[in-house]
Amino acid sequence: MTIEAIPSFKYHPDPIGTGAIAASDQVCECCGKARGYVYKASFYAADEIDSICPWCIADGKAAKKYDGMFCDDYPLAEAGIDSAIQACDDRDRHS
Repeated sequence: MTIEAIPSFKYHPDPIGTGAIAASDQVCECCGKARGYVYKASFYAADEIDSICPWCIADGKAAKKYDGMFCDDYPLAEAGIDSAIQACDDRDRHS
């Protein structure tokens, strides 16, 4: 297994330092590859997903495949901020 440098994340500049991404030999459930790192923080989806690699997060494959999110928008929607959530979601999907 060749370990690549993890992709960069606009809103999370040090995911290894915070523990959101950790070294692992696990196979990513999204792409089927063991790439040396997996995501360890929350992923909100209907399915229980145990192993996602940073590359599937960075390119949007994991969110699309599992119709999931990496942040919980429920408190914002409850506060009536759902239009801002949609605007951010749309902007990030097209950047």
